[in-house]
Amino acid sequence: MLQQLQKVNKQVWIGLGSTLIVVGSAYPVFSKDVRPGHELFSSEKPEAILLAQETKRKDYRKQLEERRAELKTEQEALRQALQKEGSSA
Repeated sequence: MLQQLQKVNKQVWIGLGSTLIVVGSAYPVFSKDVRPGHELFSSEKPEAILLAQETKRKDYRKQLEERRAELKTEQEALRQALQKEGSSA
């Protein structure tokens, strides 16, 4: 009976030790306070790059809208010129 108790205790200690090793190994992964993209093997982009990309997208959209408005006014001017030309001929 005493041998079985010692065997159980040994198994408990092995289980406890294994659990502590796993928890100790996982702790740095889940407890880090690092900004995205600033790790050695990170696949995330840093915040500065994300912000720069977002501002570029906004600038591009703004330029695109301005260019569309210019093209629309040019198209209207051409229509009016063609209508005047067609009515005077």
